[in-house]
Amino acid sequence: MESSSAPQTASSDTAPIPTDAAKQPRTPPKASAVLPPQFGSTPPKPTLNAQQGNAIVGIKRRKLRDRFYTPLDIDMSGNWVEIPVDKFSDFLPGDEPTDTVLATFNEETFDESKFTTTNEEDMYTPYCSTAEKILALGPEDRRLVARDTGRYTDTRGSPNEKMRPDVILYPATKKAEDAYSLKENELAKAADMTPEQKMYVARPSWAWADLVMEFKTENGDHPFHFAASGEEFLLDTEAAMVRRGQIANYAAAVLRNQHRQFCFMVVAAGCRARLLRWDRSGAVVSKSFDFVRENKDIMFRFLYKYSCMSQEERGYDPTFVEATPADVDAMKAWKAEVMKDKKARLSDYQSQCFDRELAESWPVYRVTIPKEDLISDISLTPGNKQDQGRSEPSASGEHICDDDLVLLVGKPNKNSSSPVGRGMQGYVAYDVRKRRLVYLKDSWRPDLEDAHPEHKTYIHLWQHNVKNIAKLLSGGDVRIGNRIQRTLAQDCVREVTKVKHLGRVHYRIVFSEVYRPLETYGHSLDMVEVICDALKAHRDAWEKADVLHRDISDGNVMIQDTFDENGCLQIGGILNDWDLAKFKSELENPPSRRQRSGTWQFMSAFILSFPEQKKHTVSDDLESFVHLTNWLVLKWHLHHFSPHPALLKRHVTNTYDAFAENAEGLDLGGEQKHGYLSTGEIPFAPVQKSPPLEHLTKALAETCHAHYDAHKEEWQRLLDIQRRENAKRASKSKPMEKPVIHRSVKAEYLQRSSGSTSVVHNLQRSQELSLIASFGPLDDHNALISIYSDVILTFAYLLQDGNETDKLQQSQFKDILDTGSRSQNRSKRPSQSSEEGQPRSKKPKRSPQEATGEGSSLQTIVEDHDELTVPAAGGFEQVLPVDEHTSSTLPQLAAEKDGTTTE
Repeated sequence: MESSSAPQTASSDTAPIPTDAAKQPRTPPKASAVLPPQFGSTPPKPTLNAQQGNAIVGIKRRKLRDRFYTPLDIDMSGNWVEIPVDKFSDFLPGDEPTDTVLATFNEETFDESKFTTTNEEDMYTPYCSTAEKILALGPEDRRLVARDTGRYTDTRGSPNEKMRPDVILYPATKKAEDAYSLKENELAKAADMTPEQKMYVARPSWAWADLVMEFKTENGDHPFHFAASGEEFLLDTEAAMVRRGQIANYAAAVLRNQHRQFCFMVVAAGCRARLLRWDRSGAVVSKSFDFVRENKDIMFRFLYKYSCMSQEERGYDPTFVEATPADVDAMKAWKAEVMKDKKARLSDYQSQCFDRELAESWPVYRVTIPKEDLISDISLTPGNKQDQGRSEPSASGEHICDDDLVLLVGKPNKNSSSPVGRGMQGYVAYDVRKRRLVYLKDSWRPDLEDAHPEHKTYIHLWQHNVKNIAKLLSGGDVRIGNRIQRTLAQDCVREVTKVKHLGRVHYRIVFSEVYRPLETYGHSLDMVEVICDALKAHRDAWEKADVLHRDISDGNVMIQDTFDENGCLQIGGILNDWDLAKFKSELENPPSRRQRSGTWQFMSAFILSFPEQKKHTVSDDLESFVHLTNWLVLKWHLHHFSPHPALLKRHVTNTYDAFAENAEGLDLGGEQKHGYLSTGEIPFAPVQKSPPLEHLTKALAETCHAHYDAHKEEWQRLLDIQRRENAKRASKSKPMEKPVIHRSVKAEYLQRSSGSTSVVHNLQRSQELSLIASFGPLDDHNALISIYSDVILTFAYLLQDGNETDKLQQSQFKDILDTGSRSQNRSKRPSQSSEEGQPRSKKPKRSPQEATGEGSSLQTIVEDHDELTVPAAGGFEQVLPVDEHTSSTLPQLAAEKDGTTTE
């Protein structure tokens, strides 16, 4: 059952920065490419995270719920597999029931009248009552209780998790009981409940849910066929798609709120039921059985064996161990101490991330990264050609990393909204030994021999002296002894369907620093400088390391806060998430799949229009930087559309979110992008209150116009090819109120570098080259870096202390997963994200016909592997705590005063 209550909104006094930043597009972690000569595997196709990415259309409240569940079921396409009940028993290790236990089985029954009712709520308590008698037969230290959770919502969860699964099995512990129990006044108000119902009624607590159950009446809407006849088990109706999306959402909630390898589920329809096992490669579903009249022993045996299984056998990740009270106290004491040090103190953003990790009712866990996975500083030295970068003795005989890395983590600040795919979880973690904050990314990478984890890409970039990228601490597959954690669903899919299916490997990577999301910038100067730094990282990677990023998005460009020698805050940019990157030599290969890698809103018009024909080049990534800039201007600054929300919504939807599916099921887009780029038009111009930002958008438009003019013959050639192929197929808010003060600009931007040339010169050079070689301004980095650098220099001359920032306090359109509260998240990569080898590429977009909701958040799309049928890429939401850092401590550097209010 689902909650019909409307999402709660964040309190208005939590912080002055835009709460809308809380859920931003994120690309789920993907396996990086293989190092030379193979740099990486081809990612998957679009998933729900992509569809729900940064799209402006949102899913809100019950009336739009089905529009969320249906795409989630589509993401699961190819990831369901049915097996016999006795085969499903292989997932339930342990001893068989003893004679004493079997005697209890014979004594107990499910009341048939309670499961032939027309009201599914009448089924919950009778099931719990009988199930608890079976669960009580298991070991005391593994005891579970059954609770009726279909009537209340999780008051401590996020607004996006106000779901009400009908029955949940919980650990019989005091901590779990405190989380799921109703208050006395709540029970007192439940006058319509019987005394027995009050014994079992509880609320969902996703942090403690051990096993989820969903009940439907015999004649209700079912996710599968439940009849005893041998029909195809997947019902092909819209109602069935919604119900499958519903249970997939429950599985995703368990997997993202707990440290899990997999989880089990029970789905019942009247007197019949199916058992399910979920992992990041798919859902294994047993054949249906009558658990009331004919085969109660199947249900009893499942409940009994499950109650006897260890936590690891139930799907929990044993590498996460619940922290002791002393661990938590030490974390809190460290924060109190470090916040007294003016130089070493945490930023407001980091402080709020830390506090959120220790959220009430959320367990804190200790995770140990083995020293074999630690990356030594020597291996990151430019010129060092170590392949692995592992901890090894130095030339002097000194071992670089002698100890394991021990981290404490609480509530994730990024996670996946899909039950399959990469399943990225992001944590601001506390390093126990070095007493500092680090960042942990936990994900499930594609299990492919030619695909290497993301840390190998970072090592390669560091060894080639690429600037403005994150620093590694560790990277490696998660092991228990000598066994690597892998998914199992793919084996069942292959056995039943005879189709290759992508398996996944549990993977972790740790970075030395916690960066701020791009959208927490305080002034347009910050935004321009951060993007320019990311451009330089992109240039270094391409020119020094022969690596192309291929997923430029708002989630992959981060803010680094540093201080100059005078104590003034400086803003820097970091380009991260290199899991979709490829080597220059690989880019000559044709696309491995029709769906392409990247985050839909920022992909180039060329790639969106010709996904089957266009090879990914430098110009496609550079165009993504332009789309990112314009998208942020549209969202956070005053412009022509600001007084007209309906026009703004239409423009953003049609330009960044729209797509059309052709007869072959391929998603195409980019038509409106191409129209603006090829003419140099800026539909949202003029940008108000910021002459430098106005200049930037004009210069970018002129540059893109010159580029598309230089490549118009290429566009026409691809269009002709596409038409021929189609023919063949056919024949068969207001400004921020707090000033930003003491802002300094990095010295490199205060004077033109020797290698920099003017924007005009770059355009002239590009036009000259275009006459002889079809060379456009986006075919190298010079033009864009010159434009951004010129604007930064202009800002530096215009800054005056005390001026108001030009960024609005509230965004002018919402992300799709924005249900009001920003204390929780949404990512990337959908096309996980992309998102980020997986099943579908994420397409964080909506068709024009669907563009009628509110909210959005970007996701990344990833290509499919040619030879594999892979599971949908899991996206992850960003849980971004509202951050006062930007508004209260960032330097005040507004170029102009702005008292305009935009609602």
